[in-house]
Amino acid sequence: RYLAARNDELGAGPGEVHALRFVHGDGQERHAMVRHVIDRYDLGKPLRISCVVLYVTEQRRIEQALRDKEAAEAASRAKSEFLSHMSHELRTPLNAILGFSHLLQAERPAGQVVDTRRHAAHIHRAGRHLLALIDDLLDISRIEIGGLQLRLRAMDAVQETADAMLELRTDADAHEVHLAFDAAPGMPPVRADPTRLRQVVQNLVSNAIKYNRPGGQVVVGLKVHGGQVRIEVSDNGLGMTPEQQARLFQPFDRLGREASEVRGVGLGLAITRHLVELMGGQLSVHSQPGTGSSFTVDLPMADDVAAGDPDAARERALGQSG
Repeated sequence: RYLAARNDELGAGPGEVHALRFVHGDGQERHAMVRHVIDRYDLGKPLRISCVVLYVTEQRRIEQALRDKEAAEAASRAKSEFLSHMSHELRTPLNAILGFSHLLQAERPAGQVVDTRRHAAHIHRAGRHLLALIDDLLDISRIEIGGLQLRLRAMDAVQETADAMLELRTDADAHEVHLAFDAAPGMPPVRADPTRLRQVVQNLVSNAIKYNRPGGQVVVGLKVHGGQVRIEVSDNGLGMTPEQQARLFQPFDRLGREASEVRGVGLGLAITRHLVELMGGQLSVHSQPGTGSSFTVDLPMADDVAAGDPDAARERALGQSG
């Protein structure tokens, strides 16, 4: 009777079905499907309408158990893939560190010159790569448990972006990729965490360099859009299919490029999106295969920092004097 009354309260007509959830007398939650059914007609008019109640509590429990099982299996597969990828990624820089360290320690015949600077450079690059992997793992772990704290303040996004690009100048030269920087004059300050904003810019620019082509270009632009500060990183590199874009921000998913020469474990963009959202912003992407990609970061403006000099920032971002 109670279920029939609740169904009437919901305004159910003949044939309409409503899902109801209620607490039984024993304190346990129950589920039911309720439907009005016309039993008989007389001269086109219904003589009796009854309420059919189907208890689906056990069915719901089974469905939830299946969902939990699928989620656990997916988590197990993700863990196995992660361990496989990390094993390879960690071994690569470690082998370089151990190998070149051994070369530096090995005895050399008299008169043979040891190329110490070149070996040391290999060790340094491998160490930086290893440190970056560890930093990414720590960041994604803190994000998942809600332990990543940001210090938001008003800051000059133009200067911070230029400084972030400057650190990637060597990587761009090594990949034969041209970097360009374009900031609109009179840019307002942005409210963000300086360290994390630099990390966001470097992740996006680094990917644009790595997944580009010799002679390609990466353009970083800043402007005001929709009442926010927009940072856009565009390239004319490999681009992505719609299917790849749908998986783009999944941790440890390298979009089928695991066998490529580009190093990584698929954490950079997942971390980048979380950082942008923690700073009150939004990250979006537009891409076409073979044409290139454009990543857009929109961040809230602040009002207590003077705008920087875009010309000076451009010179610094491109490694020019000035």
